Amino acid sequence: LLCDISWLSPRWQSWLVRMQSGFILISSFYLIVQMGVLGLLLLTYTVQISSFHEATETAISITKSSDLRQWSWQLLFLANLYWLDPVLEQFVPPEIVRWKEVVCYGGYLVLLVWFLRGISDVDNCLTRYGHFAWTHILIIFLTFQASLLLRTLQHGMMWYIFSVSIITINDIAAYMCGFFFGRTPLIVLSPKKTLEGYLGGGVFTVAIGPVFGLLLSRYEHLACPTTGFTVLSCTLEPFNLARGQ
Repeated sequence: LLCDISWLSPRWQSWLVRMQSGFILISSFYLIVQMGVLGLLLLTYTVQISSFHEATETAISITKSSDLRQWSWQLLFLANLYWLDPVLEQFVPPEIVRWKEVVCYGGYLVLLVWFLRGISDVDNCLTRYGHFAWTHILIIFLTFQASLLLRTLQHGMMWYIFSVSIITINDIAAYMCGFFFGRTPLIVLSPKKTLEGYLGGGVFTVAIGPVFGLLLSRYEHLACPTTGFTVLSCTLEPFNLARGQ
């Protein structure tokens, strides 16, 4: 913070810090949106790679299988190639795009043989298979989800922005409702979360979601389809509240 808040109670210090971090997060996302399709593409892969790195290092620290670090990253590369984003396909040789399923299948078999040959004795078999399962769950969660999210860009950036923003809106609303009205603990695993925050965040999200979606649909550069890194020109039809369309 830009000023001394030590005179405040820890509760209000935490609130101010959260508000500042939330403002920085929203401002940063706004700047990324101004970059267009390229900005959202870079954001997606940055989050994916950083999340995969953190989760993989956690797995390695538990399973003591540091020799599988390179194996894990190559599996991530194969998954991203298999679910290759249409925007990136134009930068990949057509032959690879045409045969990417065969390339990925062959590459996966090579990685599978690599993994099996790395099992030197039965003592480390269970931990290595734990790393194997952990990596596959990460791959499915991070690459498949990112692929679906990026494919919505073809129909307009508003679909990407809405799906990401609505999560942030829910998180902020739940925190604010819990901070000011929270009395009943929600779950033992997260003692600071309250039932009032959970319900308040849900009600606020359901109420603000349609309004936010309608607001995004009014901007041509957000609602119009895209091709590559370019937003196409389109005609937006006026919203008829009586007909609901």
